[in-house]
Amino acid sequence: MKTQPQFINSKMVIKSTDGNLPHLETNDCSVYAIASALSISYSEAHSILQEKCGRKSKKGVMSIVYYDYLLTIGTHVIGEDKAWQSAPWNGRPIFKYSAPKRVGEKTGLIRSINVGQFCKMYPTGTFVVCVANHTFTIIDGTIVGNMNDGAKLKTEICFAVKIK
Repeated sequence: MKTQPQFINSKMVIKSTDGNLPHLETNDCSVYAIASALSISYSEAHSILQEKCGRKSKKGVMSIVYYDYLLTIGTHVIGEDKAWQSAPWNGRPIFKYSAPKRVGEKTGLIRSINVGQFCKMYPTGTFVVCVANHTFTIIDGTIVGNMNDGAKLKTEICFAVKIK
């Protein structure tokens, strides 16, 4: 019988001393991820991301800035080197990750790593995991994020950083 990674809503994990701030915010998955990874309040994480990553209220954080900040509090685990590429639709520079790879157990083919596999590969430790346009925390194999993150076990991981 296969075991599924457990899931905890990040709103239940972070310290609840923040009044209405979490209810007024949107696009704040990075705030919840930092708060749960560092065991700090929502307000503290919000302030850190404003200061270190230039996060504006009700706006998300750009991956390149967020990744660079995460490396100051943790160590790179998976995800190949980041690179700037030209967007094919308008030629503007975009930030692109090469998804981390693994060798498939049954086929021997190169496959990307998804959230469920990551939980099996790294059963202990605290990790901030980024998928396409979203981020959450995995603590000792348990997904800590919003209500939908527990169902995204097959979502491909862009990069993950182990928090010190």
